[in-house]
Amino acid sequence: MRRALPQLVLRWHVLALVRSFYRLGIAGNRIEATLETLRHDEVTRSRRAPDTPLAELPGLLSDASVATDELGAGDWAVGRTIAATALRAETGASVVAVVRGTTYLASPPPWLALEAGDLLYLVGTRESVDLARARLRQGV
Repeated sequence: MRRALPQLVLRWHVLALVRSFYRLGIAGNRIEATLETLRHDEVTRSRRAPDTPLAELPGLLSDASVATDELGAGDWAVGRTIAATALRAETGASVVAVVRGTTYLASPPPWLALEAGDLLYLVGTRESVDLARARLRQGV
């Protein structure tokens, strides 16, 4: 019973979220993408990441770079969610922050729809960041 209550509350929140999306006129395919992301997050959240001692992190991150990329009005990624761009899966780079106007979003949610003018902070190797930039522009 103790585990059933949190699941029930979670389902109630998801249902409320879906109803809100419909009231706001959000397209059904976007709602489905958001729900799929939530389902994926629920499955992956239960997995435990391997422990890495802090002393080893500098070596692991030696090839990583942080870069910014501002989205233009005609870019392929505009109007898509972070999850829908599949940046991490397709390029190896991750979006770790988004600046939208005066709002800074650290660790943005995968269902965040990207807008023209968004400044994305990308983390990855130089090669993966270059691939991510190409994907954001042209979808390749």
